[in-house]
Amino acid sequence: ANSESNAEANQIPTFEAMAFSDVGLTYPNGHVGLQGVSTTIRRGESIALVGPSGSVKSSLVTLLLALRSQTEGSILINGERMESLDLRSWRTNLALVPQDNLLFDATIEDNVRCWRDIPTGRVLEALRQANILDEVQAMDAGLSTPVGEGGKRLSGGQRQRICLARALAGDPALLVLDEPTSALDPASE
Repeated sequence: ANSESNAEANQIPTFEAMAFSDVGLTYPNGHVGLQGVSTTIRRGESIALVGPSGSVKSSLVTLLLALRSQTEGSILINGERMESLDLRSWRTNLALVPQDNLLFDATIEDNVRCWRDIPTGRVLEALRQANILDEVQAMDAGLSTPVGEGGKRLSGGQRQRICLARALAGDPALLVLDEPTSALDPASE
């Protein structure tokens, strides 16, 4: 049964560790995305996937986010096989900051909150963690500053840091960053 609709699937209250054991991923067109990957990612660790374009980074992220299932090996989350878990529950532990920053035509606060029930204090802390709080507070309207369609009223680095703050505001157990510093100056990086 599909674990997303399986009422019997195990809930994941929090993320502690994700273990890959001889994991492979072959796409339906026959392209091999991953082969023989074995590693463990633990809560609190920082891991960087570095490699040229077209390497295995995207395939591994696809598995981390449970957008595809591995075709070989096993993936365990907190010691449980990923297939037996409620993937909605897994995804509540995740936040993704994609390379292309998506901002809504709304205020900075709305973009960080993303219409979730997040207190203003947590929004401010997330902005601080993303190294943009001082800039936001210096703006005439502060948190109420409109960003414009796609964030056009902000610089590329500001857009990227607002998206990072959005991810951090949800207090994820696992934060996945795709090219997180591509639009940042060296000091912000």
